[in-house]
Amino acid sequence: MVFLKYFNEAVTSFILLLPLVAGTQNVSNSLPTVDLGYEVYRAADFNQTAGYYNFSNIRYAAPPLGNLRFRKPEPALTDRSVVNDGNTNRICPQGSANWGIVGTFLLDYIATGKLPNISTSAINDVINSDTVTNVTRDPRESEDCLFLDVIVPQGVFENAGSGHRGAPVLVWIHGGGYTSGSKTGYGSPAGLLKRSPDDNSAIYVSMNYRLGAFGFLSGPSLQEDGTANAGLYDQRLALQWVQDHIHLFGGDKDRVTIFGESAGGGSVIHQITAFGGREEAPTLFQQAIPQSAGWFPIGSPRDQERVFQDFLAEVNASSLADARNAEEEVLIVANARQVARSVYGQFTYGPAIDGDFVPLDAKALLAQGRFAEEVRVLAGHNADEGLLFAPPVTNDEDFVAFVREAFPSAASDIVDYITGTLYPPVGNGTTLYANDIERAALLSSEAFFTCNDFALNRASENDSYRYLFAVPPGLHGQDVGYTYFDPTARSNESDDSLLYRLFGPVNETLALVLQDYITSFAASGVPESAVDGLEEFGVYGRNASVVRLDKGGIEEKKRKRSGAPRQLSHIRRANAAAMAMSVPLSDSEAEDTRAMPKSQRKRRKRGRGERAAGREAAEAHEEEPAAAAAAAATAAAVAAVETAAVAAETAAAAAEAAAAAARTAAVAAQSALAAARSAAETAAEEDAAVSPPPSAR
Repeated sequence: MVFLKYFNEAVTSFILLLPLVAGTQNVSNSLPTVDLGYEVYRAADFNQTAGYYNFSNIRYAAPPLGNLRFRKPEPALTDRSVVNDGNTNRICPQGSANWGIVGTFLLDYIATGKLPNISTSAINDVINSDTVTNVTRDPRESEDCLFLDVIVPQGVFENAGSGHRGAPVLVWIHGGGYTSGSKTGYGSPAGLLKRSPDDNSAIYVSMNYRLGAFGFLSGPSLQEDGTANAGLYDQRLALQWVQDHIHLFGGDKDRVTIFGESAGGGSVIHQITAFGGREEAPTLFQQAIPQSAGWFPIGSPRDQERVFQDFLAEVNASSLADARNAEEEVLIVANARQVARSVYGQFTYGPAIDGDFVPLDAKALLAQGRFAEEVRVLAGHNADEGLLFAPPVTNDEDFVAFVREAFPSAASDIVDYITGTLYPPVGNGTTLYANDIERAALLSSEAFFTCNDFALNRASENDSYRYLFAVPPGLHGQDVGYTYFDPTARSNESDDSLLYRLFGPVNETLALVLQDYITSFAASGVPESAVDGLEEFGVYGRNASVVRLDKGGIEEKKRKRSGAPRQLSHIRRANAAAMAMSVPLSDSEAEDTRAMPKSQRKRRKRGRGERAAGREAAEAHEEEPAAAAAAAATAAAVAAVETAAVAAETAAAAAEAAAAAARTAAVAAQSALAAARSAAETAAEEDAAVSPPPSAR
């Protein structure tokens, strides 16, 4: 059971538990203090080996308790009665999906290619098992968890207030499926900071934010007296804290880079698209590094409401007010039980369209230009993102069942199109996969991860860079060990550990190069390394330039213009996935459209002139090269968005049923537009840097 427990934690938290670097000194009287105005903090310790102070567990928000439960956070209250030493470590209430236990089949599958022998009914029995969902609570879990850490090199700290230019700041947003993880779950950033220009010249900040039901409940009933996406608001308040206080540690508030992996990467993108890029919501950072940015379809408001009501049932409450009055332990257990029963490959919770912080799916906002365009971007994803989330399906019937469960809002004809045309059965001579597990992995990769990053790169284009982490097996989360690599801690690697068996040993050269890219980008806005062998890391641009990191070396790939027809169109796959994940527009969406800047309204007008071209191009879709297919899909989607938007606005005054149907059609088309544009880059990169399926490695 210990083995299964650690596998479950690995695939749901997406973390590599790296040991903290030895050599810490904790002599309270000799450690420096920082006066934040509202509280005073003393460094928890000084790491003599790495040369940094660790200011731990700094409160950045008021405890989200009582009436603040399920609401956006408020700034921390003033309490100067004591000097805080940061020794009380807390994490937000956690959730872990039961399907991770079934996922142990991956060990044999990756090693031997052997297909599992487990039925769908057996998988469902595990997911719904009451025995498994009776979880043991981590004693560190507490609703009062909104704290952050500041790790600052000694030299940087001593320069604070001296007139020196402030140091660049790296702000980490942890992953974990929006249901697990913490600010310290990845271990020490000592190795990363050591690679910063001029050696230990950057500050590292990491935060806790509310997870699961505490941070991502949504739906109409919740929003009547609560805040959807409270966890995203937590992150934003922590970023505001950095703006207000990082100078006291020697940092520059105008040189802030946010970065994160998986749910952390998805959070990075949602911070870029926060409030649809409205001017009254200032950007709190200058650069962003989303790694394997992921989020899962939350579904329609009806599905959001179902999740909300399911949570109330677990709490034995009839309303949000009842839940606010419940005991903390009751809420923590209810959240853990609900997350445990998540459908395979998902976690129940995550960012949801709320008409405010998330007015539309982030890909649609990027396609419409409704994001912080001034932010520079370095995005990356792994070669086989989806395998960890693919169930052990071995036939077409089970694959179809997986799709229906993954996209509960999808109509039957959409499911048929996904499973019959976009991801057709194995053995028809046109697939990019050898079995149904790889089929499910490809769908999961594209629908939940790679299209997100491509949408961001496409929208940012000349202000963005992109890399592909292709070290075999190239699984989701594998690159985190490279981001947090520390050569002084290598002796702690164990050949028997689960993560070592999944990912293999860290390639030191590639780890140092990736760390160089991250820290140099934070310092200058340009990723570079003295040991990567490249003349320069080219911008993404119109050539879709991608730097590939593989065990065989590092190389820059650009779009090939051979015009060769593709076997299976990523564009069509992404479009169908977008339709399957679509949710109705919020009631304020029509007004949001009318309030668009002129440049965005002009983009819609151009769509009218592209309709005919899009329809004609679609007729020859099967034979077109990737670039032309992308243009055709984009043109058709633009036209569809315009038609749906007009329909939504016209229907606003009609009966409720008609209005809801129109809004549903509008958001489906908008999501299709975003997916088509982002998938155009998927097509480009496949030509340049596609990785073979596990069976071919």
